[in-house]
Amino acid sequence: MFDRKEYEGKRALRRWPKWLPVVAALALATAVTVGGTLAWLTAHTNSVTNTFTMGNVDPDVEESFDPDAGTKSEIKVTNNGSV
Repeated sequence: MFDRKEYEGKRALRRWPKWLPVVAALALATAVTVGGTLAWLTAHTNSVTNTFTMGNVDPDVEESFDPDAGTKSEIKVTNNGSV
């Protein structure tokens, strides 16, 4: 007569589109490829050592003083240090 389990199984297969397994397989392959590439790059990069040194500020000030007016003029400041 009527076998309900057999009918439900066929109906369950009809609900899914035929392209869905292909898309799922491509998504899985892409995820595995990207994940493997990132893992390989993380494991095979050289470590970077940052070295910090103190800067040296050595200013040189050149100025002219006008004693009659009591003001300084032509002021030039140059840095001879490493900063």
